[in-house]
Amino acid sequence: MTLTNSNIRLVGIGGYGSMVIDDLLLEEDWEADCIVLTTNHETACTSSAQQVIKMSDRGLEAVTKNQETEADELKVQVRQALRGAHIVVITAGMGVEMSSRLSLLVAQVARELGTLIIAFVTTPFAFEGDRRKQQASEDIQQLQAVAHSTIALSNRHLLDSLGSEARMTEAFNASVTVLKDAFRGIKNMVDQNGLINLDPADLFSALDKKGQVAMGRGEAGGESKTETAIFKAISTPLLENSGLKRAEALIVMLQVGNDFSVGNLEDIGVILRNLFNEQTEILIGVSLEKDLCSSVVATILATGIPDVQQPALPSGPPKVAWRTRA
Repeated sequence: MTLTNSNIRLVGIGGYGSMVIDDLLLEEDWEADCIVLTTNHETACTSSAQQVIKMSDRGLEAVTKNQETEADELKVQVRQALRGAHIVVITAGMGVEMSSRLSLLVAQVARELGTLIIAFVTTPFAFEGDRRKQQASEDIQQLQAVAHSTIALSNRHLLDSLGSEARMTEAFNASVTVLKDAFRGIKNMVDQNGLINLDPADLFSALDKKGQVAMGRGEAGGESKTETAIFKAISTPLLENSGLKRAEALIVMLQVGNDFSVGNLEDIGVILRNLFNEQTEILIGVSLEKDLCSSVVATILATGIPDVQQPALPSGPPKVAWRTRA
């Protein structure tokens, strides 16, 4: 398949990234260009991505050892795949040398092209040991220095939330679901396909805040579904940072059904005014999902989060920005 003219490129690195891409492409309404980078022959042959860049072991070694000739050849392929994109979204598992090095390479190429870069990465499970955990931490720090926003999903926290009896397939599926909803929300905002849309310049500015980034997802039904979904997203165990209330900017992406009302919109403003400080810039987007019946899915991206040791800012009404479609 050939790449289209989408404003977004989704780049899956390695086995985990390829799995995320394959799951996304099962969605009928997903039209963003998807790219997979891998060294695995089977993954390269079975991936559903529009473009697969397969590296040889020699090529990976060259990237790892910063051998310019081999690495430059790969950069040419990546640059061609990313050209024309406004946003590059990278997904990979950290703590694995191949995934970490390739994620950093893709981010560097995207930076050279002047593209906004969002990285969704996972941290190792507890059973993978302290050494891999430390390696993942170092890898994420390097990626944060290049990407505009780097969101780390904690596999350890994910298992804690599911319980010790949960199957590994359940854990991976839960992680992919969070990423999938985040990707859809970002694409809806950028492409202005929602019931309530955002100014792309505001979105890009919010994603480029300094500091840490956190993401959460919540789904709820019933009479207080909007409030419950938002609270679930904020308290999700996938969040690595507990300083959410100190965020400089908050992007709230809501997926709603046909029963979503004006009253639900008013509830959002009240909820957020009570949760965040007056200096937090809050951006809200709402998209209609025909498959949602009497429920709301909230995906939240908080950017510019300072260290949790810093004192909390005074509470007060936040700035809430939304814009209806013309």
